[in-house]
Amino acid sequence: MRKLSILVALILCVTIGGVYATWSYPGADVADGHHEVVVELEQATLGGSSGSYAIESNLRIGIDQTGVGDYSAKLLFQSANSDDPYIKLTFTPSDLAPDDVKANGLDSEFYLVTTTDMQYNGDDIFTFSNPSDGTFTKNVTWTKEGNSFTCTYNLADIEEMITLSKDFVLDTKAKYDEFSAALAGNIKLCLTDGTVNSSQG
Repeated sequence: MRKLSILVALILCVTIGGVYATWSYPGADVADGHHEVVVELEQATLGGSSGSYAIESNLRIGIDQTGVGDYSAKLLFQSANSDDPYIKLTFTPSDLAPDDVKANGLDSEFYLVTTTDMQYNGDDIFTFSNPSDGTFTKNVTWTKEGNSFTCTYNLADIEEMITLSKDFVLDTKAKYDEFSAALAGNIKLCLTDGTVNSSQG
C-alpha cells in the first residue's frame, strides 16, 4: 500500500483578486498586481497487495485581513467550485486483501505537511491538528461504500485541522510582502498504511 499524497490548492499569495477582499494600506504608491496559479496533479491512486488509496479535494485556502483597519491575518477556506470544501479519502481493497481488510478497511493514517518550511519571523505559519511525527498512528475512520471505504472531512473538520499558528499582524506593506514571500509552498495531504514510499514525498 505504502503512501499516497496530493497537494491541496493552497493559494500562495495573501490577496486574491476577484475572490477575496484585498489587503488595503494607506500610501501614495500603487501596490504591484500579482496572482499566483497553483499547479495541481489530477487525482491519483497507488496500489498494493491490500488495495489502493485515492485522495480528492476541492479545497482552496486564502489569507485575508480580518477587517478594514484590522491587519490580523485570517484563513479563508473556499472550494474550487460551488460545493462546500471537502477532503475525501478512499480505500478500495484488492481481491487479494485479507478478509478483515475487505470487511473493515485498512488501518490508515491521514496527515498534513507543508512542502517547504513556511515560517514568518521564525514561527511556522500553519498548525495542523494531524501532523506526522514519523510514527504510524491510525486516525482514519472508514465508512463502507459498496466495494470501497471512504472518509470525508467537511468544512468544520478542515477549519479545526488547519489553523494559523499565532496572530500574525501585517500592519505595514513591508510585513505583508515578507509574509507573502514566506508562503512559498503548498500543503500536502498524505494517506499511508505506515509503509512510506519515498517517491511519494
